Amino acid sequence: MNQEALQQSLPRIATILIVVLAATFIGLRAYGFWQDYQSMDREVNVKPSQVSAAQQDRPISSLVALNLFGFKSEKPEAKVEATENLPETNLKLTLRGVSATEKDSIGGALVEGPDRQTEFFKIGDSMPGNAVLHSVYANRVVLDRKGKLENLFFPEEYDASAFQAFNSSSSEPDDGYVEPPFEEPEYPEPQYVEPEYPEPQYVEPDYSGAPQEAFDPGAVPDDAAPELNGLDEQRREEIRNRLQQLREQIRQQNNG
Repeated sequence: MNQEALQQSLPRIATILIVVLAATFIGLRAYGFWQDYQSMDREVNVKPSQVSAAQQDRPISSLVALNLFGFKSEKPEAKVEATENLPETNLKLTLRGVSATEKDSIGGALVEGPDRQTEFFKIGDSMPGNAVLHSVYANRVVLDRKGKLENLFFPEEYDASAFQAFNSSSSEPDDGYVEPPFEEPEYPEPQYVEPEYPEPQYVEPDYSGAPQEAFDPGAVPDDAAPELNGLDEQRREEIRNRLQQLREQIRQQNNG
């Protein structure tokens, strides 16, 4: 009796065990997912706080060494040399003219040497007396004699008009010349003149009974001959045919 009851309850017991095992498995999996979610949430919350703390603790002085805006140019600034009070040179040179611009590197001077020869020297060129043209000014030039700077002035009797200054933005001096506006010449239109061709003149025969000269159909009256000289052969042939017709008409009238 007990065995029969046990056999009848076996399916129910097996079903309960399967349900319990399934619930246990699902619970363990859910618990694992929940732990993973909690750990991810903590990482997301902790990382911004750590970054903000690092940003707050970083001193501003440490950013200077990063050179965020590049490196400062270390080109030395050009020193302005005071050359007005330099000693005057004792070289036998005579300043005849200067050509100065805003850029000292393209200036020059006309200097007469001991041999009475005047030459043009650019800045940096060697000059007589083992000197080098250092710089050019309106009323003087500066010479470099082995590291020693000296002034060379215009002669006292020399005209100041020898100084010629050019504008650095223009390659030619401004002498006040204004180019006149260009005017296109007018060309008259050629007129076509149609040549005049003289008309042949017909001479009426005289019927008064006076003796008439023999009429030649190919002949042309003397007054009409100069006018027909310029006609072409075709025109002459037409005139000859026309005269022949007139001759035939006259003969018919005389015979009738």
